[in-house]
Amino acid sequence: MCLERKKFTMKLARFFSLLLFGLILASCGGYQAEIERLDQEIERIRRESKEYEAELLQNALAVAKENNAPIIIDYAGPISVNSAGGVTFALYFLNSSDKTIKYVNLDLQAYNSVGDPQGGEIYSSSKRSVEFTGPTSPTEYAQTAWGELWYNSTITCTKILSLKITYMDGSSKSFNAQQVSNLLRPYKDYGGLNQKTENSCAV
Repeated sequence: MCLERKKFTMKLARFFSLLLFGLILASCGGYQAEIERLDQEIERIRRESKEYEAELLQNALAVAKENNAPIIIDYAGPISVNSAGGVTFALYFLNSSDKTIKYVNLDLQAYNSVGDPQGGEIYSSSKRSVEFTGPTSPTEYAQTAWGELWYNSTITCTKILSLKITYMDGSSKSFNAQQVSNLLRPYKDYGGLNQKTENSCAV
């Protein structure tokens, strides 16, 4: 009971300290002006951030169009391994086509740090298939992850063996491993994208 009373007294003292501090600021006439200045600064940062993001998007779409790429893969690979060795695979991409994406299907293969294919304790094959479900509109950025595709803590990277994009109008585009590599290559050194992956596990 004494402990609870002590906690209450401390909270009350803290409240009055803050109240007194606020009254002092208000009496000095600087409190409201400082709040307004901070609001203006926050709005300026938001505006500049939106302008920067719009410029990055425009540049990315221009590069995609130049290379006839209907999708820009920003990242595709392992993002975490849990304490049981479960590997989570993530996919981040930009729809650079003029159609709305319905599905993205990927066939994957996992490798260790020396480039050997690796299966898992529960699922023994090094190959897995995953499906992303949209809709993802043109110029829209999407990200998703699939947890525990393999249970093997030695897995360090994955390779996309095939990729298929299905659009809402029923049309589709398919890419084999080499074509996926060609799609990724134009962007790996592009400063406007957060490109962190190549379709290769070679060491």
